[in-house]
Amino acid sequence: MAALRPWTLLAALCCAWCVFAGAAPSDPVKAPNFTLLDLEGRSFALYRATGTPALVFLGLHSGDPDAEALLKQAAEQWPAFNAETRAIVLACSPHDATRAALSPSFLSFHHRYTVLHDPAGIIARALGLSQSGAWRRIETHGFTMEAPSRLDPDRPAAPALTPELPSVTYAGEAGAILARRCAGCHRDGANAPFAMDGYRSVLGWSAMMGEVVRTRRMPPWDADPEYGRFLHDAGLTPLERLALLQWIDSGAPQGDGPDPLLGNTAAAAQAWPLGEPDLVLRLPEMQMIPAEGFVKYRYLDIGLPPSDRDRWLRATHVRPTNPRAVHHALVFVREVGTRIDPQGEFMTSYLPGMGPQRYPEGTGKRIPAGAQLIVQMHYTAMGKPDHDQTEVGLYFLPGPPARELRRMAAFSRDFEVPPMMEDFAIVSTLTMGEDRYLYSMHPHMHYRGKWMRYTARFPNGQEEILLNVPHYNFYWQHSYELEAPRLLPKGTVIEVRGAFDNSLDNPLNPNPMATLRWGEDSDQEMFAGAMTYASGE
Repeated sequence: MAALRPWTLLAALCCAWCVFAGAAPSDPVKAPNFTLLDLEGRSFALYRATGTPALVFLGLHSGDPDAEALLKQAAEQWPAFNAETRAIVLACSPHDATRAALSPSFLSFHHRYTVLHDPAGIIARALGLSQSGAWRRIETHGFTMEAPSRLDPDRPAAPALTPELPSVTYAGEAGAILARRCAGCHRDGANAPFAMDGYRSVLGWSAMMGEVVRTRRMPPWDADPEYGRFLHDAGLTPLERLALLQWIDSGAPQGDGPDPLLGNTAAAAQAWPLGEPDLVLRLPEMQMIPAEGFVKYRYLDIGLPPSDRDRWLRATHVRPTNPRAVHHALVFVREVGTRIDPQGEFMTSYLPGMGPQRYPEGTGKRIPAGAQLIVQMHYTAMGKPDHDQTEVGLYFLPGPPARELRRMAAFSRDFEVPPMMEDFAIVSTLTMGEDRYLYSMHPHMHYRGKWMRYTARFPNGQEEILLNVPHYNFYWQHSYELEAPRLLPKGTVIEVRGAFDNSLDNPLNPNPMATLRWGEDSDQEMFAGAMTYASGE
């Protein structure tokens, strides 16, 4: 396409603006909520974008040869009404493209306007933007949207923003995705709110499933796919996300063939997936959980039999008897004559959806001679009185491993977050005093936690983002285990940056008028970029 004639673009925008102003009204349509990442890896959620009365979304395909011309023309025209309208570009790309691979025109444009990466054009499709150059205005009061428009309505062959998939059915690709990505938690006896055990069990939840897939709340995996490769990655790929949403939007057809979820139950034989533990310990008594209110952390000795020699673990499995009521459980080692540090070393843990922890080959965790095991239990009130007696399964090594697996953290206790502060930045660093192998990372904040990022600054001057969590969720505190250990040479600085959201816009915030300081209870705050490592010597 030749460069757009300014009067052509201006006419298109003015026509659309007249429609927006009420000259040719159409029935408003509710925009579906969604979450995307911008080009710097920050989270954007539609229903929280209330800073201006309106938003304008422009869909552009990363392979569109006219993308740069369209961006330049839009930049010239949009400021005319940008005082009350925030301009946002959906950078739609092939499903396997990274943000870094987007054309330089997108990278330069994001300093002027918000540019969101939309792999496979999933959100463009949800907003009804089919071709590159299509745009749509959304009112932030009620998030209603008018009919879409195009920057260049006369262009004959604008690239499609979303790939065409064949018909998706439950018996085909949709059910296979649910079985692969969701059914492990959504089964009888697990902690999910309903079981996916057949077509009828998921049909009634399909609309809700579409909403949580678009907003990336499910499956619960918060790592930015741009950085790092992790074991047990539970996130959907763009094509999986697109297939599920297409299936839901087409009415969730069943299709022909066997039911991929039939009989998805928690079999008793799978109680210990790694096999029967060498030793099973239990909380000393049944823990009673109230129906309402915040339940303070409980510290309980689980009765490890005494030993006059060190013992080494190759795996552990913390297994609540009532997973719906257990927010988390941390198992600490307390040596003779010492006290545990809630922010210090812990041996193993449980978080919702977490199964057994098998330690990397050649490593193990040490229980010193004479030590006790203390479990920190954090329960959640579920609206009725409840109970739990969590079990801890221990799997021992026959002797010391090549490397001892340990824990370190870049953390800060010296902060004070003012009331109503939406993005209170915080940073902490940790310097390696020796060569160390990094195995996993564990971001930890409480209800006001917003995002966290780990960056390694190596002695040779190079930098690498190891993990980016754009949307931290207190209810899903993951352990991000690297596919392969990362060597951190002596002198490497790990910088952990993050932010708290103490505003009204944070739906988890128990009290936006509180001044936040470090504290153990969940209505206070913590900032800890925890990591597991082994000495490289």
